[in-house]
Amino acid sequence: MNLLEQILVANDYELVNDPGLITGVRPDGTRLSMLRWSNTKHAEAVLIPRNYVVVCGIGGRWRLPTVEWERFLPVEEQTPRKTADIIAEFNEVFAPMLELPTDEGATILRGAGERYDMGAILDRSARAAGLCTTSFMGRKKPVHAPSGAEYRVYGEGRRLVASRHKSDVESSMALVGRDWDDVTEWLREAVV
Repeated sequence: MNLLEQILVANDYELVNDPGLITGVRPDGTRLSMLRWSNTKHAEAVLIPRNYVVVCGIGGRWRLPTVEWERFLPVEEQTPRKTADIIAEFNEVFAPMLELPTDEGATILRGAGERYDMGAILDRSARAAGLCTTSFMGRKKPVHAPSGAEYRVYGEGRRLVASRHKSDVESSMALVGRDWDDVTEWLREAVV
């Protein structure tokens, strides 16, 4: 069994066929689905883990990093975690939520922090800063400032870059010691 199947079976789910996902169903009909996500370039650009498990259920979609990860850690420093450690973290964080009413489990997970929050991503800070994006952000995706100016905003190593499209104007912010509120505030000032 692969990692996701092991997690489902260990938590009393019977595996069912669900194209594109690894899904389990409990005797009471409760479903839990998972998939593995990996994209190093996109992860670096939007400041998220480069590999993780997407947990679909418990009132939303959550992430469980399969690499060593903390906020704004460059992708080249995100080393693979041991399977046993990933399973242990699932059992510690997610398994107890499986026994709660869905809305209660989701509330607890929302409070568990950005490690598990699929929305803790550069896009959220960009929107909070008043920027307009046409799709998920990335190194080549346009971001529009309130003035209408077009930028590219992306993570690169240990810094966040804002580059005005078709010009030499570029700003950057060191990410070490920062949080998402710092990113949002910097975007408000740099992308004008």
